[in-house]
Amino acid sequence: MLACRLKSASLVFSAGDIAALIPKRATVEKEEEQYRLYYFKFDLSSPSESNTITRQWALSAIPFEFPSIRDDVSMTNTQYLYGCSVSGSTFGAALSRAVKIDSLVKINVHAPMVRGMSNPPTSVTVCVDMRTISEILASNDPYDPIQIFKLPPGIYAQESRFVPRVNGVSEDDGWILSYAFDESQLDDSGNAPLSAKSELWIIDARDVNTIVARVMLPQRVPYGLHGNWFSEEEIMNQRPIETIRHLLVAKAKAIDSPEAQEVTGVWLDIWMEVRQWLLDVFG
Repeated sequence: MLACRLKSASLVFSAGDIAALIPKRATVEKEEEQYRLYYFKFDLSSPSESNTITRQWALSAIPFEFPSIRDDVSMTNTQYLYGCSVSGSTFGAALSRAVKIDSLVKINVHAPMVRGMSNPPTSVTVCVDMRTISEILASNDPYDPIQIFKLPPGIYAQESRFVPRVNGVSEDDGWILSYAFDESQLDDSGNAPLSAKSELWIIDARDVNTIVARVMLPQRVPYGLHGNWFSEEEIMNQRPIETIRHLLVAKAKAIDSPEAQEVTGVWLDIWMEVRQWLLDVFG
């Protein structure tokens, strides 16, 4: 299993503006405040009491969060995984405020997993690939398993989503979508005026370098907004919006038995009373 792991519980306390717990034992090693992409191995076929993690290590030392893959390869032997990173900070340091994402990352997870399997890290704090973002960006290897799109200075992205090309020829044949905001639009106090606008950047996922299009949006999209992608077909095939009242009335009309209609009517009355109570209490 691949998952983004939060290394330090202190980040959770920070997000809630609560003082972090102090370890009772002085020998407890201080955990690094970082999010990374981890590989976990555990056996689900054995009894529940023996379901323990047998292997766990980070594929890369770079900060990595908000993962995205092709939806049609979910829960399979996925090869490519996309996410976000920060080159000058950590997700941990920015957890209690808006994260300024300046790097979009594509990882061919097969390569670091093979390396990790052949030479497993001896500690959970050791990563298969120990390179920094700067070192990865300096690589001239076209087959580097980690590819990074670094945004221009002063422009920050948000959670990215992978969108596959229809009838694509490979798993990574598609685009990476992310909102981008140019902070040169901020005023002297660091606030965004009403005239500020974000853009939707569309990047070729095969090389993670080519900007296919930049779509100007009518307003700014605040940092931290999660995203998803829905095709035109999915949108057009949505079920019509129906309320519980309409469903119950339609069901009552479809039942010939007076007794059944009476029971349905009782439940409808109960629901309407509950609904009115909720409106009175919560507005």
